[in-house]
Amino acid sequence: TYAGHAWLPYSAGIVQANSRAQPDLSESYKFLTPIFLREDPKKVDKKMRDLDVLGISSYIWNWEWSKALAREVKVRNPETLIVMGGPQVPNWSRGFFQGHPYVDILVHGEGEVTFANILRERLKENPDYSAVRGITFNQNGKSIRTQSQPRATEDGITKDGDPTPLIEKLFSPYLSGEFDKLMMAHPELGFNATSETHRGCPYSCDFCDWGSATYQHIDKFPDERVMAEYEWFAEHGIPFVYNADANYMIFPRDEKLNHFLIEQNRKTGFPKQLRANWAKNVHERIFNAAKELNQAGMDMGITIALQ
Repeated sequence: TYAGHAWLPYSAGIVQANSRAQPDLSESYKFLTPIFLREDPKKVDKKMRDLDVLGISSYIWNWEWSKALAREVKVRNPETLIVMGGPQVPNWSRGFFQGHPYVDILVHGEGEVTFANILRERLKENPDYSAVRGITFNQNGKSIRTQSQPRATEDGITKDGDPTPLIEKLFSPYLSGEFDKLMMAHPELGFNATSETHRGCPYSCDFCDWGSATYQHIDKFPDERVMAEYEWFAEHGIPFVYNADANYMIFPRDEKLNHFLIEQNRKTGFPKQLRANWAKNVHERIFNAAKELNQAGMDMGITIALQ
């Protein structure tokens, strides 16, 4: 937390929302409020009673804390399935479990489909995690890697032949109520939010993992979903929104979304600020959008790509 504010845990929230939305999983599991505060791992562990599965979204800034929490949970209940995902999880993890025996599964790439499949496999009498794509699992200290899970821009959420990209079917953690209890439990805090309008990046910069070869295709979240989230931000008094797109304003439709966000600010006073990673190729659309945000007092700067 800083200045009385905290970030809503978007990554954990969207993974949970898309598992909870599936009837068989919502009937079989009770989903708890996501952990988002940096507390002593031992104290956090004591708040968890008889966890069957613990999913951890790992980044460079919480990697050591995440491992400490996983260790504490495993000591208290060795039967808890510890699943770690996020950008900090090593892509090639040979030998990882020898050094981290308290971890059971590593998730590679996007987690919405993969985590749900892990939960579904866990329900079986004799789970076989080799059937779950997109993971490396711990088999007596040996790393077993499975086939990659198709990206959200490439595959549907069901196997019914529907060609619609999964990204268009993903549930929003804001709109599904994933953070309602969390926010009510902390009236002393203000909350900032993360927003996505698309995923992927067309570039393959050597210094960046965003546009690596498997991530070059871009696909868009539906306009209606993005605008509904913007309305949610305004209604819930979210002062600061970080746009997590690799290239904000890369599509012509982004102008409409930008207008809509500014309109929410004019109506309600929220969000007060937007921070974005602007599209790399400078063009008039970027200039106009940045100018409009600047005039609304919502963004005082713009990034420029130098390569």
